[in-house]
Order: sequence, then C-alpha cells, then structure tokens
Amino acid sequence: MAPTRAQLLETAIALVEAFETWTIDALLAKRSTKSTQHFLPESLGRSAQDIDGFRRHIEFLMPLVPDGFKVNARYKEPMVDEAARKVAVFAKCSANTVAGPYHNEYIFIIHLNEDGTLADKVEEFLDSSLVRELESRLAAFEEQKP
Repeated sequence: MAPTRAQLLETAIALVEAFETWTIDALLAKRSTKSTQHFLPESLGRSAQDIDGFRRHIEFLMPLVPDGFKVNARYKEPMVDEAARKVAVFAKCSANTVAGPYHNEYIFIIHLNEDGTLADKVEEFLDSSLVRELESRLAAFEEQKP
C-alpha cells in the first residue's frame, strides 16, 4: 500500500527537525542506508554525499555548532507529491556557531522510500550568500586560534 500524505509529511518533517537534536543517530534515523545528500545550489561546489559522507559532514560541523540548530520547519505549508513520494519542506534555521550567530532559509526536497518511512535522497537548497559569509567567519575564527 502506498504511503499516505500524512506519513510522507511526518517522515519529512522529522528528518528536518532532527537538526534540533544534533545527534548523529537522530540525523540518520529517517535516512535509508542508500540515502544521498545534495547541497544546492551547485554554485556551492559541494558534491553529493552518501550516508557515510553525510555522517562525516555532520561530525565536522558538530564542534563548530556546539548547541545544534533551532529549526522552524512549519512556517510555510510543505508541498507533497504523493505519487512520486517527494516532500518539499521550507525551513528557517538559526544557530550559535563558534564564530557567532548564523541564520538561513532552506528548502529540503525529500525523496522517500516505497513505504514513506525513510529518505532515499535529500536535496538541501540554502541561501548560498549566507553560507559563504559563515564560511568566511569560521575561517577567520580558525586563523585566530593559537
């Protein structure tokens, strides 16, 4: 039986809101073992990551964002394509990084497995100018370390 709209939404929202828990287990819990992560737009120059690459990415970020993210994944109505098992979640995120505050807007396009319980692919669109600005601040922070 095909997953319902409610099931697709539940899985997609849980995947995005897992950033608030800021644990590896929670961030991987709604992703299949074959899941891929795509950071977009392409101008960011980031390659797609398999589940192990995504884990390494999060492990790299954890000390830079020690308290995790505050996420609002419900400020706009998600878009759901039940037949294709895709959900677009609009989110606003904020965090206190080691280099100061960070805020950004995201669109997650989440492609779910046949039963709608796990993501097989996550396309994460973010405001690239805000990411570049954060990267500059983090680089300056790292340069100032003794």
